[in-house]
Parts: sequence; structure tokens; C-alpha cells
Amino acid sequence: MPRLDLIIAMVSLTLCCYSAVPSDKVGRLKTETHLCVNLAPIHGSICAKPPKIPNAILLDNWDEETYPHGHMASYSCDLGYFSGRSKMICVDGKWESLYNRQCKKKLCGHPGDTPFGTFELRGDGFVFGAVVEYTCDEGYQMVSKHKTRLCSDIGWTNELPHCEARLCPPVWDDSVRVLSYVNDDEYTMNQVITFECKNPTYKLNGPDHIYCTGNGTWNVDPPTCKGACTVQENDMMINNIQLKNNHVLHYEDNEHVQFECRSGYQISDPTKLRTQCNSSILKYPTCHKKEIVDQYRVNAKKHQSVNPQCGKPPQIPHGEITTPLRAIYRPGSSVHYSCPSFFTIQGRKKINCVNGMWENPPICLEPCTTSDTKMNEHHIMLLWTKNKNKFCIKDDKKIIIAKKCYAKHNQSIRFTCLPGYNISNSNDLTSKCNRGIISYPRCFQGK
Repeated sequence: MPRLDLIIAMVSLTLCCYSAVPSDKVGRLKTETHLCVNLAPIHGSICAKPPKIPNAILLDNWDEETYPHGHMASYSCDLGYFSGRSKMICVDGKWESLYNRQCKKKLCGHPGDTPFGTFELRGDGFVFGAVVEYTCDEGYQMVSKHKTRLCSDIGWTNELPHCEARLCPPVWDDSVRVLSYVNDDEYTMNQVITFECKNPTYKLNGPDHIYCTGNGTWNVDPPTCKGACTVQENDMMINNIQLKNNHVLHYEDNEHVQFECRSGYQISDPTKLRTQCNSSILKYPTCHKKEIVDQYRVNAKKHQSVNPQCGKPPQIPHGEITTPLRAIYRPGSSVHYSCPSFFTIQGRKKINCVNGMWENPPICLEPCTTSDTKMNEHHIMLLWTKNKNKFCIKDDKKIIIAKKCYAKHNQSIRFTCLPGYNISNSNDLTSKCNRGIISYPRCFQGK
């Protein structure tokens, strides 16, 4: 870098020679040499406007197009940058740097950690212009208005974000007793609560324990307690009935029980042999000896002969009569029956009034609905195929797997084992709906 004093005042040197004869010594000539210094400035070329310096701005006014030799330019760092000033000078048509201090981004320091959360840095270090974005850990949610912070010229913007635990709602059911080591009414992720029925004669309808997920919801719906029914052998003997096709004695609330008459006994209305458990109460049908039933039918025919007309047609469980009802029907009149969706009608849909008696009405055979609870207990899930289980409701997110299945009577339902579970015979994974009852296969852990 040139010295400032040499640039501002450059000089030209002139050598001067003089001859003189001293007056005191005649005949002797003495020559003297003198050095003459002439301080005369040298005028250099003009400069254009000063150049730009990265991340810095020019100070003062620079409206002119050219600037003379020796003119100086001062710079200051942009907003968000620091290091002091830089200075340049015009020398013979070029701007020369007197000193150059690079402008560096200001430092903001660490933005701060938030409990139960992390942040991601967008930028090179915690310097001017950098952005950090905060996210909450699983089981927590952001409760702050802003989730980002920006390193500005005055430091980090916004307050430090705050993460709060996602809480699962309390469980309220008068029939259920909640067993938990947590005293709060609300629960955080992975906290487990167990249940038991307040009434020891009742049975849990659902899992006996649930846990709080990271989304603030229970992994499954909390259970309820409903009265279960137990078929008593003595009651069946009194009513001359027995269980049909199975030996199951315990039934959950709303579950159907199918009976049949004992040998030598019969019932006038076979539909009454199918009953339902209702809050631990089970109404038993009664079968009578065949000769008593036959006599009843004879008496009924005698009554019908007195009256060539029929009364109101018989009602059937789950079904309805689609033709207009009347108090009295002439011989030969008919009515039509229908069953709800998914029910299977067994028998003739149309019956006639014959000799004062209605023909036997049809029966609506109940469909089956798969239970998530039962499938979880047996370590199985539904197997969806294009040609089978066509009455299953598919999960929108998982098209291949059905979430729940409604199967008609006598329709087959296919299951598969949950991951990590197996079954000895794969044929057992196919069950058939039998009037609302499904026999669930059971898979076991391991090979």
C-alpha cells in the first residue's frame, strides 16, 4: 500500500549549477553547485464511482460520476453484519484500499432448548439470517403461537416455544371401576389404566386395560360392564329344552342363545327357541309334550272352523309385514314379509289365510358382525379378498384389510393371524356365520 504522504505531495527535483568569482581573490575562479528543490504536485487521473464491497454500504453522498485523484471513500457494514469500517482512495484513476475489514454476520448465540422438544437449524451456524424450527416430542403438542426463531440484527426473534403434554380424557362409566396408580383424571402418553366391574356378577365388555397414545387418545375404546348370562341346567330341564349345536353356558349381554326342544317335546312357535341375554336376564322358552301341542292344534282348528276368516297375521322377530294390516282377513288373503338389510329370510315371503289359519311365516336369520375385541383376544384380523367378504366395510386408509365385517347367515368369513402369531391348521381361519354367532379361530405366538 503506498504511503499517504508520498501520494498527496509528490515532488520534482531540479539540479542547479552556478559559477562565481570571489572579489577577495583576483585571478581565482570558484565554481559552486546548488541543489534546487521544486515542490510541484503532480496531477493524477480521475476515478469513477467507488466499487461495492460485499455486505457493506458507502457513506456520504456519491451523486457525481467522477472523483479526483486523492479523493477518499468510507464504507460501513450492512445491517446484521459487523467488523468496523473500510476506506479506499482514488490513485491515478483507480481506487486503492487503505484498509479493508471484511463484514461478517452477527452472532446470536444458542437459541435455547425447550423442554420435551427439539429444534432444527436452517443455516450455517447461529448467525444473522439463520432460522431454527422447533418440534415437540411424541406425546406433546406445541402451545406457543410461533414455532420458529430468526437470528436478526438484535438477536433471536419470538419467545422460546413451549411444549405441553397431550392428555387422554378421563373415563366415565358408572358400571366400571378404574384401577390406576395415577391420581389425575387425565393421563399422559403410555400411562395404563385397568378396569373391573363394580358388580361382580357383571362382565367387562371390552379390554381389561388400555393405554394413552401419543395422540392424546386411548388405544381402544374403554370397556363397559354388562350383565352376562349363564345357562342353568336345572332351568333347561324345567322347560324341557337343551342348547343347540354347542355347549357354551356363558353369554355376553345382547348375545343370542339358541335352544331346541328335548326329545318328545315340541313348541308351537319355533322362533321362541332363540332368545337373547338382556342385562344378565335370560328368558327360557318352554317346550311341551307332543300330545299336548297336537291337542292345542286341534282346538285351534276347531276355533278356526267356526271363524272361515283369519285375524292379524303373526309378527316375526326382526322382520316386518310390508302389506297393509287389517283386523280381519278373508280366506285366501295374503301378506308379504321382509327382513332388514343383511338378514336372510328363511321360508316363504308370502303366506296365505287358509281355513281361518295363517300359513307358517318366514324367519329372519340374523347376520354376524365381527368384534374388534374378540379378534384382538384371539390374535386375528380379517383377511380381505376381492371375491369374498364382500359385505365387509373396508378401511379407507388400508384398502387391503377390512376393519369390520357384516356377514349374512351361512356366509364364510376369512381371518388371518396377527404378525408374530400362527395357527396349526390354516383351514380353521375360515368361519361361517350361524344366525348371528361367529366361531373365532385362535392364533398363538411363535411358530
